[in-house]
Formats: sequence, C-alpha cells, structure tokens
Amino acid sequence: MEIQHDFSLKTYNSFALDIKAKHFVSLKNKAEAKELASFMQKEKSKFFIIGGGTNLLFTQDFDGYIIRFENQEIEILQQEPNHIDICVAAGREWDSFVDYCVKNNYAGIENLSLIPGDCGSSVVQNIGAYGAEAKDCIEEVRGINLENGKAFSFSKEECRFDYRYSIFKEKEYSNFLISHVVYRLKKDFIPNFTYAALSSYFAGKDSMSLSISDIRHAVISIRESKLPDHKEIPNAGSFFKNPVVSKDKYEQLKAVYPDIVAFSLDENNYKLAAAWLIDKAGWKGKQKGNVATHQKQALVIINNGKASGNEILEFSQDILEDVMKKFDVQLNREVILI
Repeated sequence: MEIQHDFSLKTYNSFALDIKAKHFVSLKNKAEAKELASFMQKEKSKFFIIGGGTNLLFTQDFDGYIIRFENQEIEILQQEPNHIDICVAAGREWDSFVDYCVKNNYAGIENLSLIPGDCGSSVVQNIGAYGAEAKDCIEEVRGINLENGKAFSFSKEECRFDYRYSIFKEKEYSNFLISHVVYRLKKDFIPNFTYAALSSYFAGKDSMSLSISDIRHAVISIRESKLPDHKEIPNAGSFFKNPVVSKDKYEQLKAVYPDIVAFSLDENNYKLAAAWLIDKAGWKGKQKGNVATHQKQALVIINNGKASGNEILEFSQDILEDVMKKFDVQLNREVILI
C-alpha cells in the first residue's frame, strides 16, 4: 500500500476544494486492505473511506487517513440463460462499468448512465436516476472490515437499501471498506423509460425497437442538457434529496401550488421534487459570493472556483431554511459532510 502525507484532495472531490489530508492511502487489492487494517489497529487514528469524491463536501482539512481503493478489475462470475453475474472492483469508474455492460448487451443499469463516481459509491449511496436504482441489480457486496481485518460479504437484503441509503452510511459501518460489488445483469433487454423525461424523449417510438444503447444515449443526452460536468464546473450533483411527505401535506401544498411536482409512493405518502421547491422559493440560478445554484438545475450547487467548503455549507443551509419557511417542508442534504 502507498501512504502519502500532507496530501491535497483537490482532484479527489468534485467541488474541487483544495482540502488537505494528513495522510492519503491508496490500496490496490484486498491484501493491501488487510495490511492497512493491521496498521490502523496500531495507529489508532481516525480515517475516512472515499470513492470518486463526487458526493462529498469537505469543510476543513482532514486530520487523519483518507483511504481509497483503486482496483478497477471486472470478473464474470457466472452466466445463466437469462442473466450474468459480474464482480466489479469498487475503484472502477461507474460510467465505465455501465458502458462495458451496455456494449456487451447486459441490461439493468443503462438508466444510470453518466452518474459520476466509482462502483463502490454506487452501493453506499444506492445511486438512482430515471426510474432505476443500483439496488435493482446488486447481488452481493464484498470488502474488508478495517477494524479487524476480516473479510465481509453482504447480500442485497443485508445492505438494507432504501432511497439514497445503505447501511454503509451508518457510523457503525464506516470502517467497512467495499472492495467489490457483484451485479446481476439481464440478458433479455426490456427498456425502462417510464420516467417522464425518457418517455418524452422517445415519444412516438415503438418500445420494441429500442436497444440498450438507445436508452444509454438518451440518458446521457438528457443529463448533459441540464447537469453541469463537475470537471468543468465544480459540483456534487444533486445536493438535496427529494423529501417525502404525507398525503395530507401534499394535498395542502397542491391546493396552494397546483403546479407542484410530486410522485405518489403509496396511498399515504408522496415524494416531492426538491428541485421544484428550491426553484419556486427563488433559488434557481441564485448566487452568493463564490457559490450558486446552477441556472438549469436548482438541485445542483456549484463552486465558482474560489468557494470554501464552509461557504457552500452556509449557502445550502440558507436554502434549507428558506424552503422550510415557505413550504414547511424539511429538505435533507444528499452530500456527505466531512
């Protein structure tokens, strides 16, 4: 394993904040992860595991060890007539994996095209977009517990996936380093374009004529039309989660705001579009100092180049408070604060 000191994390967080880690550890395989576990038991210093850094907000330098698993291997575990199980290393770029699957006609994650980050992060966040979530195809999550050096293997059920959630977001699992994820992809492709934006994109087309590549290209086109590339405009994608409210609360809001955007989850709950709330509150494209919301997508907070992590945090807090004041709805951050 490689340990570097006084390490700049500017290229390891998509807000491009020039935060420094006291130590940065790069791991190439599970053997090195076990070696690190033994080292950390003696070191007794705090640590944090990162992936692509596309969903993080650092507000200060990190006085400890930042750990990253770099392996990018792909291994086919087994093939059945209707599906294939693929083990992908946590360090592989997510969209690279999606591209590999689409080119080989393995279906299930094409709607998640162009989401930034690594494959390990797809588990932690249970990434989702355009009517699909990572959990739909995850079979198993493997790694090393850095607290004791023991290998772990969790099933989909044990990960307790929910909206932008897995057990790996809990403090008690913060020492669990994900090294590999087993995805089960389908060989029989059935297009999923029930999501409004995709449905509009393919309006008038025969669903049976669509290929897996068609869906991927459509998702990429839609995302690129409204979401900024963090390599050009520093951001962490959707900064807030879509809030869930009761049916009564939704109907109260609907009576005042007939154009409110919401999705029925069940007979008692609705998921509100956070972007609509933020936009309606007047924050779309709004700028304060070096921080702003993107002009095309109110959910995205951008760093204009010179912002600090605390400036971004304060800006997001202003949005939270204003949405609560105007709609009596609590927004929650999707990004992880460090």
